[in-house]
Amino acid sequence: MLASGLLNKQVAFELGITEYTVQLHRGHIMRKMEADSFADLVRMADKLSPNHQQHALAQFAVPSVVHQESASQVKSGTRRQA
Repeated sequence: MLASGLLNKQVAFELGITEYTVQLHRGHIMRKMEADSFADLVRMADKLSPNHQQHALAQFAVPSVVHQESASQVKSGTRRQA
């Protein structure tokens, strides 16, 4: 939740715990993961996420060009068949 950009206060509200408890858990996780900063922890979480491979590949993907037919082609009946 924190890695997705939510504030401690927002995470606490969502989980029904205190903001202090969120900070405590985050600190324990950072210590166990040996993260020097919260940014390091977020990078680690991103690498460990099951969708990381898809995100990594998506940044190199070439966007496809979508063909849009003009209104005149549709009206005149010269539109391409898919």
